[in-house]
Amino acid sequence: MLSRVRDVVRRHGLRGVAHLAVDRVGPRQRVAAVYVWYAIDLERADRPQNPLPEGFVVREATIADVASMQQMTSAHTVTITEEVMRERVLNGVKPWLAISDDGRVAGLSWVFTRSLPLRGRYELVLPDDVAGFEDTVTSREMRGRGIAPGLLTQLGDILPRDGVRAIVTRIDVDNAASHRAVQKLGFEECARMRVVTRDWRTIVQMVVPPGDRSYAWMTGQVERTRSPNPLGRALRRATTRRDAASGSEPPRER
Repeated sequence: MLSRVRDVVRRHGLRGVAHLAVDRVGPRQRVAAVYVWYAIDLERADRPQNPLPEGFVVREATIADVASMQQMTSAHTVTITEEVMRERVLNGVKPWLAISDDGRVAGLSWVFTRSLPLRGRYELVLPDDVAGFEDTVTSREMRGRGIAPGLLTQLGDILPRDGVRAIVTRIDVDNAASHRAVQKLGFEECARMRVVTRDWRTIVQMVVPPGDRSYAWMTGQVERTRSPNPLGRALRRATTRRDAASGSEPPRER
């Protein structure tokens, strides 16, 4: 056995043996996840309307809503704290709520501008007139009443006031119920995204189908910009403090 090892080392060198070991451990590349991207043009005259049930209103969330938002956190969403909310708002992310007439939070959706986090250090840089929906959740006791479709429909009426022309969102390829839900709202498939692991590295691959090229920009706007090093984190914190000092804070209840 030892003689065989010596022969292999002599033939391939230590570095070559290391590469052979990596190849033996498992495949060099595998697909970790596949997502379907959908988009809707908010200027469409025939955009489907799914109004909220009577007695519900939509408003932007405030710090005072954090406790209610925490109760709506699911296994697929970020746990909301005041710190998380402030950081998101400073980075162009706004939480919107559907509120019942008795003050209960019925639905939550995060609207991203500037960029949309994808996986790991990857993000999708958004044009100025495009927003993204993520982490849309309905409270347990309000499910089945059309809260999420109503919330997203109303946001489609509100966001154009800030110059938003289109909305994009992504759904796991196997989540059939969510695919049907966004299609009923008028969203159409605009891209496919694969998350690939290669030699323990995460790589995001975006593909736009041939035909309508309205969303061809998505393939060139996937960037690996989030720095994991201490200097990068320090720079982000400094930027956050500077923006906070300028008054870019989440709105508070008066």
